[in-house]
Amino acid sequence: MPASPPSWSSHIEDVDREDIPMRENPEPTGETFQPTSTGGESLSLLHPQTNTRQQINLAARVENVLRHYGLQFLYIFFANIVHVIKERRRIVFFQDRPSAALAALLHFPAIAATIVLAYFIYGEYYIGGELAGPSGYDKEKFLGLQFAAKLHELLMLASLSTVVFTMVRQELALGQGVPFGSLSAGLQISEISFFWSPEFTAICTGEFSAVWKKLFFIATIFLCTLLGVAVAPASATAMHPVYDFWPAGGTDIWLNSTADQLFPAILDDSHTLGSICATSGHDACPSAQWDTLTGEFLSQLPNDDQIVDNLERRTPGSLNVRGRNSMLTLSVDVRAPVYDSFTWNYSVACIPHVAVADSIVLNSEFWDLAARNSTAHGEYRFQYRAAEAFSLFAPAPTTHARCQSTIQEVGSLTPPVFPDFQDIEFPPITISDVNVQNWLSSTLPNITRPELFWFDLPTAFTKNASIGAVIAIPNDSATSSVEIWGCMIDARWVGMNVGADRTGRIANGQPQGFHIVGTTPAGTWLTLGGYGNRATIRPSFAQYLNPTIASSNVTVFQEMATASKLWGPGTFNGSRSTSRLEATLNLMVTNGMARTAPYVTQQGNILNYDNGTGPWWRGFMPIPPQVFGPGGNAYDVTPEQQKSFYCMHLHCLSQGYAYNRSSTAVLLSMVILLVYAGVATTFVTWSVVSGFCSSSWDSTSELIALAFRSPSPPVLENTAAGFSTIDSLRRRYCVVADGDQIQLRHVEGKVPAQNRVRPNCKYG
Repeated sequence: MPASPPSWSSHIEDVDREDIPMRENPEPTGETFQPTSTGGESLSLLHPQTNTRQQINLAARVENVLRHYGLQFLYIFFANIVHVIKERRRIVFFQDRPSAALAALLHFPAIAATIVLAYFIYGEYYIGGELAGPSGYDKEKFLGLQFAAKLHELLMLASLSTVVFTMVRQELALGQGVPFGSLSAGLQISEISFFWSPEFTAICTGEFSAVWKKLFFIATIFLCTLLGVAVAPASATAMHPVYDFWPAGGTDIWLNSTADQLFPAILDDSHTLGSICATSGHDACPSAQWDTLTGEFLSQLPNDDQIVDNLERRTPGSLNVRGRNSMLTLSVDVRAPVYDSFTWNYSVACIPHVAVADSIVLNSEFWDLAARNSTAHGEYRFQYRAAEAFSLFAPAPTTHARCQSTIQEVGSLTPPVFPDFQDIEFPPITISDVNVQNWLSSTLPNITRPELFWFDLPTAFTKNASIGAVIAIPNDSATSSVEIWGCMIDARWVGMNVGADRTGRIANGQPQGFHIVGTTPAGTWLTLGGYGNRATIRPSFAQYLNPTIASSNVTVFQEMATASKLWGPGTFNGSRSTSRLEATLNLMVTNGMARTAPYVTQQGNILNYDNGTGPWWRGFMPIPPQVFGPGGNAYDVTPEQQKSFYCMHLHCLSQGYAYNRSSTAVLLSMVILLVYAGVATTFVTWSVVSGFCSSSWDSTSELIALAFRSPSPPVLENTAAGFSTIDSLRRRYCVVADGDQIQLRHVEGKVPAQNRVRPNCKYG
């Protein structure tokens, strides 16, 4: 009875014994291994090869191409259907242009995807408010883009791996050999750790047959590894469109006025319609929309400026008033009675000029029509936007009012107290002015309602303020005391970006740094002399801010004071009245300044309009060949007219997804992708021209099979469990032919021509 084979478990205990004899390596070729004097292998005992170049048939081409694409299983599957295939000799290197061209197709999808991305990004393709496809599925579309980016990355990695493997195979089989550490370089190019790996160190310090080959190897592998690490984030960044506001054209706008007429340094009655404005009701007068200011804002102040749960309620910051053909947003900060870090601590206001507001609203509507026509003619895609934004830069009236109050008897003619605008703390100061004293003496004895008096400030104050005002308000009918306020108003023309809401026909905007939250004006625009241009307001202009209301003997200010409860039975609120008064003066002055030059209108006919049939819309779109950028001039205004007209430029923005090259991240990503495309294109060109291609040893299993078929050299002694040094990895190895067989051999000299692997020859 035959003895049973020993079990593996019976020998486990002997694994670590040192007396177990080592099994000698087999000799695959039959010849005795002969080391040279320097440690390399002697190739003199190898058999000369008798292989001849083979005719490349269709099956060989198909198998080679499928191996390049990683689809060898298809060849194996279909070939086994026809007949059972066995391992047989095969061609290591093809020198066949049709085969090389078919193999090079592997690189085309990644190169083509890079070219398409470059077309969209450098062509600045605007998509719109949603990605292309069914509406409402942007999340799913972005998921698809992520998968596309990953596929692009894998294709580029496969392409780069092919470049490295081909370079290594070329020198390994057809040249004079490469360092052992370079054999797996094509599998490691996607790992940044490859740069500090023993294999890369071995390549940099290893043996090559020529210095130029070494430098070429190092440079190529270094570049391909950099690209292998970088192409993933580069593809994901470049493929993801950016959602933003994009410059979408605009136009110059011309008004039949000069800057001095629109935004005068000195405002007097010449900037009004004259005596017709002494009575309210005319929309072109400085007091226009006083009823809106009163009803929509001032009447709400008693309800808004309350302290609830020890917290000051901040008053509304804006309201809309009507211009001529548009609405204007008037921004207002009402000074809180208690100073802290969270409320408005200064009374300020600003509003766009009426002529500016009408122009931007009108041209925003023209731009919308131009965008539709442009899209219909296949030129721009701004019709598909998610939203739009419009802006133009122009001076806007901006004011700061501050008041000080005193209470005195009707018969007293004590000079009023004013805040000193020459000091950033605004301390009280007395100003003696003959006109003020005359007004007090004539008004106080018979005062029954609030009264307002405008006066020119003394020269010493005109550097910091525009006009002075004195307000007298009787406390109630039972006493003979009166509350006197001395006020100063700092009015400026401050440049700001005026925006427009096209659908609501609303113009809005605030100068930079307009809102002031804090306890000191130091460093704010209140103390900056260069913040806009201060205007001087004459009483002849200011009188029309407070006209008599038609069909009554009440003035605008009296109506405002009553609505805000500055005056009325039982409405005295102490310090709270001061901030309401400051807000009232700001509204009156700011609204009046916005209505200078009341008959100014936009000038010029739209170019190329031709009753709506011409390409008029191009004047509102970006200047060709730009896709995103500013517009030019859409209006027919002669050079002579331009000299006397005031010009503004409208900037239009279109919100949506777009591919654009303005981002640094996108530019860097495209540099990476284009460098890859250059490397891949160069390789494809070389491959097709030379006809060389090979798919041998591009996997770990094939490298191991080659090693099993080769004798083990002494330089690899004690390396079966791993490498402790890079010395063995630095040695030069070459694939040599031993008859019709190939082996991986360590060499130090030249490989004889008779033992070099030949293209189009089959080996086992």
